[in-house]
Amino acid sequence: MLALFHTNWPWMGLGMAIVLVILLFFTNLLRSDTSVSRWRDPKWCAWFGTCAYMLHNFEEYGIDLFGNTYEFPNLMDRMMGIQPPAAFYTAVNVGAVWFASTFLAKNAGKNHPVISMSMMGLLLTNALSHLIPLFTGTYTAGVFIGIVVFIPASIWFYYVLVIKGEFSGYTLAASLIVPFIIQSVLMMSILLYRSSVLGDVGMVIIQIINAALFVALAYGAEKILKDKMYKKAK
Repeated sequence: MLALFHTNWPWMGLGMAIVLVILLFFTNLLRSDTSVSRWRDPKWCAWFGTCAYMLHNFEEYGIDLFGNTYEFPNLMDRMMGIQPPAAFYTAVNVGAVWFASTFLAKNAGKNHPVISMSMMGLLLTNALSHLIPLFTGTYTAGVFIGIVVFIPASIWFYYVLVIKGEFSGYTLAASLIVPFIIQSVLMMSILLYRSSVLGDVGMVIIQIINAALFVALAYGAEKILKDKMYKKAK
């Protein structure tokens, strides 16, 4: 049963993404401020990021732009020369997206700037990680959603919520630093695995801890910044 889940979670994520699309665009259930456009609502922004990442996961592990299935693990083998267990990919994405990002989105809103924007930071940093290989002529599964959705969405939300909105530059910086740390921990675990420092079990455990770290860092950044999260103290 667990092995079946490891190969089918992207399809489950696609189903959840479709439900989120309906809730995002046809209801107000995922909004915190109906006095402004949903495209300017911090809570809606956070849920949009979660939905977009579930679609991204489907491109990576479901069906990619060229019709390949479960392609990202094959990419890992080609680029890094390793093949971690299927549980690794499940732990990374189910942990960070299904649990961490939905928890953050549920608690997002004007009173939680960093929490609201952290998913946008994850979208942007992840999209850049997919773009870099293109300069060497290497296609990576997930780059389509990265270019078409991640980059435009993250730039838009940074524009309306930070440049034109009330969130400060400190919030913008924190929302980029938090996912950068998460991505760095992920990359470090991959390198340690390739060096045989980490085994299969350790590789999976680190990803679970990393998902919890995503939430902890977002909340921690807000406590550190306090009133600096806004251009003007509230």
